[in-house]
Amino acid sequence: MLLQTAVMMSVYFMLDYFRNNKPQSLLFYQLSITASLLIKPVFIFFPLLSLVMFLILEKKIMPRLKAFLFHIIPALAILTVSFINYQHSGYFEYSSISRKLMINYTARYSAAHNLGDERALQQVDSVESAASALPTYKEKAISIQTGANAIIKQNANAYIFLTLKGIVNFFIDHSRYDIDSFMGTIPKEDQSGWKNNYQKEGMKGLENYLSSINPVYYVYLLMSMLINIVLFFGLFRFAFIKEIPFYCRLVLLTFISYIALLTGMTGSSRFRVPVFLLIVIVNMVVFSYKKNYLKMKKSTV
Repeated sequence: MLLQTAVMMSVYFMLDYFRNNKPQSLLFYQLSITASLLIKPVFIFFPLLSLVMFLILEKKIMPRLKAFLFHIIPALAILTVSFINYQHSGYFEYSSISRKLMINYTARYSAAHNLGDERALQQVDSVESAASALPTYKEKAISIQTGANAIIKQNANAYIFLTLKGIVNFFIDHSRYDIDSFMGTIPKEDQSGWKNNYQKEGMKGLENYLSSINPVYYVYLLMSMLINIVLFFGLFRFAFIKEIPFYCRLVLLTFISYIALLTGMTGSSRFRVPVFLLIVIVNMVVFSYKKNYLKMKKSTV
């Protein structure tokens, strides 16, 4: 929720800058982006993407130069944190979380998709064991990064497929895992779902699986997924409404797409929280536009 607040402030001040050309809004935007990447390292690459957006939207030299100078703020924050980490560990990096996610999720899931989870775990354990034998933190970090990249390259087809699947799941996930976790019934990692039951016993297995679920809960999950699908297609509609200023469409869709892409194959409802309000706002705009369009069409008949 803290990250969601920082993201919403970033979007607000960026739109305000392009709408009213206020230098203070550009400053507050950069401070909000800096807060976002300090709250969650996933935003470390966003300042670069933000600069590209400004270069696309700003046509004159002076506004481009001003945008470039203001983008130094988040860059300084990244360099400062990286330098502090270097002093403590001897390795110049902003955060270790991306490397941990790469070896424990991206590399493991890619290998598991092609080879099975047992062999995937063996490969991951081999990389981590080799790294643990090295004397310095820097050498360990580089070794794990190299090993994870090698596993991903060997399973590039699985990596691409699972990443695309994760991005779609980011938008339409029904939140079952999160709800069960909140209720204190966290699903087991190896717990079989409808697909597994169907593969083992066909329609009978699917029927047995569905009968084990509370029907009210099942309807709720289904409705949740359907609503998410509607919201997902609303994003596509928003992108092509020419009456909405281009800068507005570009800013909102860039923020949403960035989080979806960086979440990758681990995509699920919980990762949608930082931009969920943006997704809802986009759909409200689409609904409002469609409603006004129908009114205008009716009045001309």
